[in-house]
Amino acid sequence: MVPSGTRKLLWIVAVCFVHCPDELNGQWVVEDDGCRTPDRGTGNCIPITDCKPMLNVLQRVKRPISDAVMKRLQSYTCGSYGSSIKVCCPPSEIVLETESLPPDVSNHPNLYLLPKDCGYLNTDNRITNGENAAINEFPWMALLRYRNSRGLKFNCGGSIINRNYILTAAHCLSGITSQLVSVRVGEYSIKNDTDCDLVNKTLKCNPPVQDVAIEKVIPHEQFKTGRNGFDIGLIRVSTMNLEVESARPVCLPLGRERTRKFDAVFVTGWGVENVATGKHHSGMIQGI
Repeated sequence: MVPSGTRKLLWIVAVCFVHCPDELNGQWVVEDDGCRTPDRGTGNCIPITDCKPMLNVLQRVKRPISDAVMKRLQSYTCGSYGSSIKVCCPPSEIVLETESLPPDVSNHPNLYLLPKDCGYLNTDNRITNGENAAINEFPWMALLRYRNSRGLKFNCGGSIINRNYILTAAHCLSGITSQLVSVRVGEYSIKNDTDCDLVNKTLKCNPPVQDVAIEKVIPHEQFKTGRNGFDIGLIRVSTMNLEVESARPVCLPLGRERTRKFDAVFVTGWGVENVATGKHHSGMIQGI
């Protein structure tokens, strides 16, 4: 049974659906009962009162409904059945863009903890697509070092966000059998004592790496091993020197940046070069 509050909202939405532009109606229908949602997923063209995902989103949506949200809801229209509006009902919940946006922390009282000088990129002689990155191309990258019965090993990565914190995955901190003992920053090749590379025909060498001690491990409180979601955590470490070119903090998305959509992104780390074959690389940081 549809709650009375939702019934009233359905009536308002139905009026808006009826008066929406003709080109919206039925534009997603692909066959008698099947249809395409605005996200190009599959759905069933059924009366709006029978579509649980639509009823759920109507209960969640803030009042008054904005024009943008109304237009989004209208885009699910696929026809009518008597006096009832039919919508392309997806098999899963409908998530509005306004619901999925991360919170805006641009006025957070602790914002001063994030350095303004961040996101430095050395683009000299850049090599990516699963190949070796240029020296200091991704200076915020960190290596997590663990101890087990076989000795010490780097098993996870992270990113520097300020001189005392590393951002990493919660699965690198929780539910593991090895002991996290330190974090290394300023690394390029784990097989070399001193990292050097030719940049514009000149040999460029980095200062020694920094192996910093662990002070506190903070996995997300809602992370559960073996489940998806909330796979994020922080590591508080002893103070790092971020005044060197090989160790710089990454920028976190704030304000308008948190809603930007990118056509391409870089994934970096010291993992295997080819997952299918298990081929290992030379120990240098990789970018793809």
